[in-house]
Amino acid sequence: MHVINPICVLLLWVHTLTFALIPDCTLQQFLNGPKYDSNFDTSGLQPSYPAGKQIRVACTVGYSGFFKLTCVEGKWESRGTVCQPKSCGHPGDAQFADFNLEVGDDFVFGSKVVYTCHKGYQMVSRTNSRRCMNEGWDGVIPVCEAQQCPVIHVDNNVQVNGDPEEATYGNVVRFSCKSNSYILSDPASAELYCDENGEWSGQPPKCIEIKCAVHQIENGQVSDRDIREYKEHDVLQFRCDVGYKRTEDRPSKCTKVGIRAEWTPTPACEPIKCKLLLTPGEGTRYGSVSRNVFLPGEILRVICEAKYGISNNQESAVTTCNEDGEWSIRPICTEVVCSNRKPQHVYSWGIPYWRNQPYKMGETINYRCETGFKSTDDATLATCTRDGWTPNPLCQEITCDRKDIQEAEVISEYKQTYRYNEQVRYVCREGYQGQFTLTCRENGWIGNQKCTEITCDRKHDPKAEVISEHKQRYRYNEQVRYRCREGYRGGEFTLTCGGDGWIGRSTCRGKDVQDN
Repeated sequence: MHVINPICVLLLWVHTLTFALIPDCTLQQFLNGPKYDSNFDTSGLQPSYPAGKQIRVACTVGYSGFFKLTCVEGKWESRGTVCQPKSCGHPGDAQFADFNLEVGDDFVFGSKVVYTCHKGYQMVSRTNSRRCMNEGWDGVIPVCEAQQCPVIHVDNNVQVNGDPEEATYGNVVRFSCKSNSYILSDPASAELYCDENGEWSGQPPKCIEIKCAVHQIENGQVSDRDIREYKEHDVLQFRCDVGYKRTEDRPSKCTKVGIRAEWTPTPACEPIKCKLLLTPGEGTRYGSVSRNVFLPGEILRVICEAKYGISNNQESAVTTCNEDGEWSIRPICTEVVCSNRKPQHVYSWGIPYWRNQPYKMGETINYRCETGFKSTDDATLATCTRDGWTPNPLCQEITCDRKDIQEAEVISEYKQTYRYNEQVRYVCREGYQGQFTLTCRENGWIGNQKCTEITCDRKHDPKAEVISEHKQRYRYNEQVRYRCREGYRGGEFTLTCGGDGWIGRSTCRGKDVQDN
């Protein structure tokens, strides 16, 4: 027989008494406490639990988490996390559409996304939204299709480029005329596009005959006002009012320009004025001017910089605005240049064969004149200046002024000036003998110009003595008077110096000589 230990009995009693005194934990305590969340599912929990009891609290549909409660001395102690909504992930992108999260802050249980088609597209799905459910996103990704425009019908003479029957948003259809003799009735409709509402941007055009209407010309008038329309290639006759001129000198013709019929050039009148570039070109400047429009009669001074010239290469010039709106002198300085072309009467012109550019002011060229000419001032270099090549002329014709010789006279062509290599024949005048020829050359006349003076040596006559001027030699036509010596008779006589010697004879005779 076993005997119960008194001590064991005491311990059992104390334990029973302790449990009997510890209160239970109730469901209501949890529901009213701070740890309760509306997303907990408490439908399966008991009204109360004894001390030491552990229970797991489940989450409602669409939420997940791990949460435990332990009853300790009549109070609930918790462990784990509260319930969180389940994630559905990305709802998926729809082609030609965007979506917006309309319900919720993230892609989790209970959230809703709404899809919107892009401009020019329409929703063809039954619904445009998706919701995040317990098992994921409901439904399917919506579908957007492009808006389609109605079929376009055109006349047979209209050329269509594009698809006029199955055009969708963004498609473009272009129109032109099959014949070059026609144009579109409305150039603005040459290109139509299918808009976001599935409508064409305009009405298709027709092809009509090329015609130009007469429009009002400001400051001018049409010559024939009875004509209202002009056909292709017709010329519009018009005139400008006083003080105005045509903007274009060319006649205005009715012309097909692209897909339009236009007057080309546009018939217009503008005030008569001379225009000027406020920023002149290189080498040009204007004297005291701050405007670029001048009226007829107004003047402008144009000044050229070094190595530039205007109006025959002058350093400056005054130009006047004419009545026709043109400058009397074009107000632009150009670089002073000289032609590469060999000047007249130049034989050797030292320009390299490979040089095509003209020579600029200050540049020089070696040169030599052709036969019959000589360089001016004996120059051998031609220099490009404002006045062209200098010296000017580069080569002068060789001439000789007529040479007058006292002892001779010209017997060939008689003139004041003779050219190179021309000859002049001379014959000696009376009292001289001989003839000669002179030739005109580079340095003047060449040739032996010699006339020999006719003289007579004094003639000795033993029967007479000189009674006039007594000298050893006498010139042509000089006379010498003689007188017969004593013992001779005959008196006086005269001899004259002639071309062939003395002319005349002595008259002296002996006294015993009888006269016949």
